[in-house]
Amino acid sequence: MILLAFFLAHAGFMAFGLSMARHRRDLHLKPIGARRATGLRICGYGLLGIAIWPCWILFALSVGIIVWIGILSAAAISLTVLLAWPPFLAMWSKAFRLTASMAERLREAVR
Repeated sequence: MILLAFFLAHAGFMAFGLSMARHRRDLHLKPIGARRATGLRICGYGLLGIAIWPCWILFALSVGIIVWIGILSAAAISLTVLLAWPPFLAMWSKAFRLTASMAERLREAVR
């Protein structure tokens, strides 16, 4: 349930960010109209609001709100890292692919 809240919050922040022209430019996406931006903004706020539901189910409302705020913070930080550090993530992706290909070649050599 906590992961559900995290993914709902992550999707909410993503929708909210995609409603802003500046962030769409940063991601090299086409500009959108005001109506679609408003729809994305409402969807983002809705997803952020729905993310409190799993926290409320697992914990009482008083503790659930605190957990929800922590999940919102974690989702915002993870989205920031994913958007701000693409070269860093690409480096790790290349390292993972290199390691995987070396392991595959070693496995084929052993056969």
